Amino acid sequence: GSLLGVECRGGGPTLRARAVVVALSPKVALESICFEPRLPERRRQLVGQLALGAYSKFVLVYETAWWRGDGLSGSSICSDASEEWPIFATFDYVHEAHGEQRRLHALVAFATAELARATAELSPEVRRARGEACGG
Repeated sequence: GSLLGVECRGGGPTLRARAVVVALSPKVALESICFEPRLPERRRQLVGQLALGAYSKFVLVYETAWWRGDGLSGSSICSDASEEWPIFATFDYVHEAHGEQRRLHALVAFATAELARATAELSPEVRRARGEACGG
């Protein structure tokens, strides 16, 4: 009978499943996956023209999770990000190092589009200063 689903072949054994999660951009998936039956030409053309957006991730590390002491969660969503404050979202991240008695206290922040591009052009010193201005 015919397989309804996915067959993955590579350097190891062949895997079969009903579905698969592909964690690639559409363009990279199109260039690196052999689809059978072949994808329609119109879809191939459309996916081939897609460009990835700009996206930056920042990790602001602090000695303590000062935001928790102030009664804050560390999570935020900003609907009016600007060049002065290009962050659209932040998340609390506290990690206990394995085998050590110390914890990593950090806020993970994200910027996109022109704001990510503008931030990427800043020197590490300016980015660090802006991060320090956020608190702590």
